[in-house]
Amino acid sequence: MHPKHSMIHTAALRILLLALILTTLGCTSARTNAHTTGAPSAAAHIASPQAARSTYTVVLVRDHPVDIATEALTLELVAVKDDRCPENVSCIWAGHAAVTLKVGKVGAATRTITLGTQAPPHMRLPYDAAYEGYRFHLAKLEPGNTQSPATPYRATVTVGVGAAKQTPDSTEM
Repeated sequence: MHPKHSMIHTAALRILLLALILTTLGCTSARTNAHTTGAPSAAAHIASPQAARSTYTVVLVRDHPVDIATEALTLELVAVKDDRCPENVSCIWAGHAAVTLKVGKVGAATRTITLGTQAPPHMRLPYDAAYEGYRFHLAKLEPGNTQSPATPYRATVTVGVGAAKQTPDSTEM
């Protein structure tokens, strides 16, 4: 290949890569603005109501179910799928993580729901979930992806009371 054509080809590839990165960031930013909630503070294993009485924040770890007594609601972290960019690695996209919860309410069937971190809508990855009039949102998943199967994850989940039973962007199994 002629050196002049090689330089043009390299410049075109750089512009294309930059456009792809900016497009991806724009999609993520748009999704972020549509679903922004404050980062709530919570003590591990304790359900605590936030300022609004209709929202609770819980921190879940495996094998430690949490009860929200005032709602007769029980949540348990069953599984974590962490495909986020590993810690100390530079990635074009932050990736996606999802948690599977077992939820139950007195008088209703126990269900398994999946919620996840933000992702561009066209990827159709789990985000929020609904169950028996409650809306569940994964506010935080710690630590970051260590790529260790033995990682003891802590999932901070907000639970909204009075949510629709099922919506198009929710996941209920």
